[in-house]
Amino acid sequence: MIDIIVTIIVILAMLWGAVRLGKTFHGIRTLSLSRRKFVVLRNMKGQRGAVQADYGVSVIVTGMPTSGRLERLMGLDFDNYEIVVVSDLQTEQHAQEIIRRYSMTRVNVPAAAEFRCDAIRTLLRSRQRRYRKLVIADCAAPPAAALNCAISVSSFGRIMVIDRRTCLNRGTLMRMDAEFESCSDGMICAVSAPVIDMNTFGCDTAVEIVAGEYSRHISMIDRDYAISTGGFSEDNEYMARMLADLRDIPGLKLSVIRTPLATCSGANRTFRVGGTRITVYLLLCVTAVATLLSILARRWDLIATLLLTLWMLYFVMVAIGILSLSAIQRETGPYPIVKTLLEPFVYPFYPQKGSLMEKNFSKS
Repeated sequence: MIDIIVTIIVILAMLWGAVRLGKTFHGIRTLSLSRRKFVVLRNMKGQRGAVQADYGVSVIVTGMPTSGRLERLMGLDFDNYEIVVVSDLQTEQHAQEIIRRYSMTRVNVPAAAEFRCDAIRTLLRSRQRRYRKLVIADCAAPPAAALNCAISVSSFGRIMVIDRRTCLNRGTLMRMDAEFESCSDGMICAVSAPVIDMNTFGCDTAVEIVAGEYSRHISMIDRDYAISTGGFSEDNEYMARMLADLRDIPGLKLSVIRTPLATCSGANRTFRVGGTRITVYLLLCVTAVATLLSILARRWDLIATLLLTLWMLYFVMVAIGILSLSAIQRETGPYPIVKTLLEPFVYPFYPQKGSLMEKNFSKS
């Protein structure tokens, strides 16, 4: 009986290792192809045909970000975009400071043909030309209704929703816009990309992104598609999940970019174990039990086989960690070579806290 159990464990471990390594190499190839595709599309930027009147991106920010994050959002490498901050200014401690800093003045709320904007108390735009892309909507409404109001006052044909703790890479809009433009027949309704938590970046995050199993993401959605599906509401299966995971929505024509294009810091985080680690933990537990039974039965040959299996599982995870970190650091900025080689060795045991600095990512 013990012989059968050990044989099953060894076969499962070998299958798991082969699948995970295959998935890792596939993810690295996908990242490489995506990078080359973007370079080609960027070089063809000057060959764009007739530009639509609403061409551009409206970045909707829920909650009032700090002035530092606003400066970063207004310094993205993209021409046609705006920042629409939707928040209840009466509850924001630094709202007045932001209004004074950017010389915001009250403007008329446009007549909304798509959604009602009764919840907007005040709509503010800057008097200074360099801050014209900043729009602040003082809105006291539930989250879904506030987002619909933001869509109504937005000016461009594509929208992206982020929270106030999220910072975008300088090339985020350019990269996601290029993905939209790559489909000339307009079949893409949305583009999704991973978000890195700067406080916990390490092997765990890199492995998830390369494998396509990341938990945080940002999405750029066609504005007309958002309106046609009813906007944001708790009952809307499509738009209610925009802030969750668009990949799970059946029938949505979605393009996924595995390249990390945003960072998040200061958010409330919960302990999360990725799918890669859950599977290997289960295998390790079963292997440990089988090893104990073999010791009790004095089957030294089986004990040696199980120990070799444990070492194989460990080194497969180390290899996955090294490959994933090496692939992701090309997109996120410099990562110490020593940490790239050493972190994977402790990755199988606990979430490794990384040292990738936010400033490095913002310059990538």
